[in-house]
Amino acid sequence: MKTRLLGRTGFQISEVVIGGGFVGGILLHASDEIRRDALQMALKAGINWIDTAASYGNGQSEEVVGWLLKELPVSKRPQVSTKFAVDPEAGDYVGQIRRSLNQSLHRLQ
Repeated sequence: MKTRLLGRTGFQISEVVIGGGFVGGILLHASDEIRRDALQMALKAGINWIDTAASYGNGQSEEVVGWLLKELPVSKRPQVSTKFAVDPEAGDYVGQIRRSLNQSLHRLQ
């Protein structure tokens, strides 16, 4: 699997990632056994990044990623990215981001 340097982070990230959203939907709609198998297959293929978001399944994707990663040794865990949305009408952007980040970290464990 080819990797790319992620900005100035020093992370070498696989060019292919596991998507946690509705396209494919494995993390949202499959059984726990299929979720585990899919993650193991991806890791064996050299994929080292999972992309998720609070909006994927109303937080379900982050929850699934959280418990799946807890089952792996720390040394085998892929990197994870998540996303959030800011409501421009609500103001307090920093507060919105902080609340969303805390909720995401809670779901991701």
